[in-house]
Amino acid sequence: MNRNAVIPNTQSFASIQRWVDSFSLNSFNNLQKVDEYVEFFDLKNLCKSLEQDRINSDSRKLERAVSAFEEKPYEPDYGDLCRLHWIILKRKAVNVLELGSGYSTAVMAAAMKILDERFGDWAKSNIRAEKPFHVFTVEEEQRFLEISRARLGSKLLAYATLCRSSVEVSFFDNRISTVYSKLPNISPDFIYLDGPSQFGTTQEVNGFCFASKCRMPMSSDILRFEFFLEPGTMIITNR
Repeated sequence: MNRNAVIPNTQSFASIQRWVDSFSLNSFNNLQKVDEYVEFFDLKNLCKSLEQDRINSDSRKLERAVSAFEEKPYEPDYGDLCRLHWIILKRKAVNVLELGSGYSTAVMAAAMKILDERFGDWAKSNIRAEKPFHVFTVEEEQRFLEISRARLGSKLLAYATLCRSSVEVSFFDNRISTVYSKLPNISPDFIYLDGPSQFGTTQEVNGFCFASKCRMPMSSDILRFEFFLEPGTMIITNR
């Protein structure tokens, strides 16, 4: 199915809401339910291959996640992507903060488009947000940022703001961690933590460095502003 649109005009929001309500979090552990959700919202069209997706990876499968020189984007995990899309529609999220980028950027922006078309006019006068129903994405690598922007296409570009930020080594509660040097000045009610990688910085502290395959990401970005989050804010981590 290729409707050349995120949601066909024949679908009312009421029918979308009924479809969303027929799923639960556990539904996305079922491959058949995932396929049904993907088909309804045409998510495969959103995740269509770009030129960068067709390059070959030189890394072994075990090392792809811990290689500083990996150039091939990960393949889409439709179970995870459907879950993100569903949560945004179910909770009617207003602002999403995404740390890292990928297929998730386009999928979450597509969910925001649906909400904006139904609630956008109401939100302008009832919600304290400069850009209601919008995804704000922070990415450490310009190359991957451009790939994520290309996935958005012209129809979804208005629903996502992508920015690149360098990564620094910092201390939080006297523990070594990484932080993005710049974050969007928003109050998110949904946060998707998928970055930065351990290779976001080569900075050393007393000989300790994150940029090694034996390390793992250790981000403290959310901890530094958690006391500003509104009650009910949801955080999902892809670790």
